[in-house]
Amino acid sequence: LKFTLSQFGLRFFLFQFKCMTVLPRLGQVHPFLFVAAVMTTLVCAQFLFASVELSSELELSLSAPSLSALSDVGASVGLEGAAGASLRTELRRVKALQEQNYSLTRGLRIWFCVSVTSWILCVAAIVVARRQWVMTESIRESAEVMTHKFNCEIQLLRAQFAQQRELHDSTAQVVTSLCVALAEVREV
Repeated sequence: LKFTLSQFGLRFFLFQFKCMTVLPRLGQVHPFLFVAAVMTTLVCAQFLFASVELSSELELSLSAPSLSALSDVGASVGLEGAAGASLRTELRRVKALQEQNYSLTRGLRIWFCVSVTSWILCVAAIVVARRQWVMTESIRESAEVMTHKFNCEIQLLRAQFAQQRELHDSTAQVVTSLCVALAEVREV
């Protein structure tokens, strides 16, 4: 159970790490990644709660009062020899199981805390990536608007320049014709 838990936890953590490193590069949240992260978390939580429930049931069945009751019964009956040794061996085995159960429960709780922390980091990365994407979109839209305004201004300036060139050409023609007429008037 411990090996399966640690293997599952490692895969879950690596998946969330991939989500945290890939999402900011994508610039937006892909729905498949979000759904996959949620489903993985739900499976992980269900597995953890089932394991914790199993360990708590085992802990209740191997509680300290029952151990002390067994040792009291053994002492009051006065079991000596093989029966007493058998009872002591059984009590030691139950104590060892109780310690293993405590260790497993503690490991499960630590692993659950790590899992929840990594999920919170994953959600934070998703939120940051989404905000960054929204900010990039707004900057891109404002840049498109500014580019359109600049293009309109450039077209307006080109039209004004063309009008001024036509006016200059027509003024040059009028001045040239006036100079020719003035030269003809002087000759006469």
